[in-house]
Amino acid sequence: MLEDRRRRIAWGVGALVGIVSIIIGYTTLLRVDAIADRRETARAVRPASDASAPPAVEASRSRRVASAPVARGPDEVDEAAFVFSIELAAQLSMAPGRLGVPESAVAGPAEARAGSRLAGRLRRTVLRDEPGRRITALRFDGLAGSVRGEDVLHGTDDVALAALDGETVIVETDSAAGRRLLHLPAGLDPTGRWLASVLVAELDPLLAVGEPSWTRWELGLLGDARWRYSVRDEGTIARELVELGEWGGASRGAVALVARTGGRTIELDHAGRLVAIDGDERATLAESDGAIRVELALRTVLELVSTGAVAKLDAEALATLLAGREALDAGDPALANAHHESSVAGRERAEVAGRSLEELLGELEAIMAASPRGSAAAMEARHRLALLIRHDAGALARAEMLLAGGSAARARMLVTALGEAGSPEAQRLLGDLIGDPDRDESLRQDAILALVQTERPTASLAGSLAAVAAGAGGATSDRLSRSALVMLGGLASRTGDAAAREALEAIDGASSARLEGGDPAWEKAYLSALGNAAHPGVRDRVAPWLQSEDAELRRRAVRALRSVPSRDALIDLRQALLGDHDEAVRAQAFDAMLGRAESLAAETVAHALENDPSPRVRRHAVVQLGLRARRDEDARALLRRAATRDSSEEVRREARRALEGASS
Repeated sequence: MLEDRRRRIAWGVGALVGIVSIIIGYTTLLRVDAIADRRETARAVRPASDASAPPAVEASRSRRVASAPVARGPDEVDEAAFVFSIELAAQLSMAPGRLGVPESAVAGPAEARAGSRLAGRLRRTVLRDEPGRRITALRFDGLAGSVRGEDVLHGTDDVALAALDGETVIVETDSAAGRRLLHLPAGLDPTGRWLASVLVAELDPLLAVGEPSWTRWELGLLGDARWRYSVRDEGTIARELVELGEWGGASRGAVALVARTGGRTIELDHAGRLVAIDGDERATLAESDGAIRVELALRTVLELVSTGAVAKLDAEALATLLAGREALDAGDPALANAHHESSVAGRERAEVAGRSLEELLGELEAIMAASPRGSAAAMEARHRLALLIRHDAGALARAEMLLAGGSAARARMLVTALGEAGSPEAQRLLGDLIGDPDRDESLRQDAILALVQTERPTASLAGSLAAVAAGAGGATSDRLSRSALVMLGGLASRTGDAAAREALEAIDGASSARLEGGDPAWEKAYLSALGNAAHPGVRDRVAPWLQSEDAELRRRAVRALRSVPSRDALIDLRQALLGDHDEAVRAQAFDAMLGRAESLAAETVAHALENDPSPRVRRHAVVQLGLRARRDEDARALLRRAATRDSSEEVRREARRALEGASS
């Protein structure tokens, strides 16, 4: 697999920046659960005039004017204009080895920072306010600020807010279903849709005042009420961080709130309507082992500048208004993901702007002539070539021409770049090449191998592989067919369930005749393809080989179950680890069990380490545990036990060596 240091770091740090970006978009969603019918709640809990109240605090003259009551007829709805400023800063630090950050890729803790600075004017119109359902229109004007994410590779990423300036977002809140829909103007790009979700997440809960934990209230001269409260509770914050951790990868330690300070002052008028918000909140969260730490700071200012009443829309007019808009779930992670992909694409285009295919091919040829094939410089050059093919249609067309009539050396360079480019058009070229019996077989083989870098395989590409695996065209060698079969299994693991099932059926169809004929090479390829698929449907297909008299086939069957998400597969692995008479099969079962998260897997691993009759198997187990020991306390505990209790001096010595490596 073609993978360089920069991309390994990007893989891990990308998870960090992704988490911090989610924090920006979702931090204020911690308050969403309590926003249903919040204005009615605020009216219900608003204290009346009381002689025992604290001394009155005089509101400003402009605010008293702004909050004066407005007569509203039965066919009118409330409208209010606000100015706002919101600033959120987040910093995340993570120890090496967490959420996919390779320990060898970074010298110390990986860090990511992000923040949003949002300011502007907002006009809010209540289109519907019924029990359990509220529809409001939010018009944004004069937007200023940016959303920023920082990482060690790309520096800062500022996103302008012009996409939403002057636009109106309609927010439909269904408190019974716990759902909020955004009805967005048609034609917004991914960044515009994401910014709309961020702004609504920040502002809509503020505008619909809810029932906080009141700690202080003051009665103004004109009946304006003021409350001070802390917006978030410890349990909610901890739960949010857990969800963020699960989004980026498995989270080992328990999450704890380390510190929380500040709160918000919310000012309502005598009718329970929002007049102003002034907030300054800070929170620090961390896992119990300190491996993940998040620091948040949120500053919020919002002031009412005018109120009024507008004509109420009838049901038909409201339906017409909503029909011309795009409806999206405000909490859908796809909004942030699409924006992230759009931002990444922009950076990639900038990296190869003004470059030509021939220029980048020439650079790669010069590097490869002067340095080893796997050098970092060569990998960087291949990466740039892939980016150009991914984003430049002209470069893609030129690559197609060179594949048809260029040199063999350049064709191989292009095949590798097409695999990393991964666009549907690049996949089409690779699929055509793989399925063309008139092309050189070694180049077709290279094209198959290049697909290990293709993240989102198309159905057309899977069909090309299935045809070659089945020997279509009559000029395909068994070796090429087996390669196509194994890669088809790999593609199945990167698709949805329906496409994965189709791939498994294609694997079965291409293999049935050869398996019936007892072809041992095809049996091995079939088991490898199934193992790459990592689908629940693999277990029943693999099961017959677990009973094979051929130990190598049993070992491959065990390996095929390593990532199959089913209880039956786990039981099969346990039986192989504890009961197979072949050492290689048991060692393979240990590796497969070690990579699984179920408690039964951990118990079986510990039992096998202490009780396997073969010192070679136990030593293999110790070596595998040593690879995990730096970041896994359970692995270190097993190694300490083996270092003192194992009956073999060789195993004890290897365990001590692994522990020393983990602590260095």
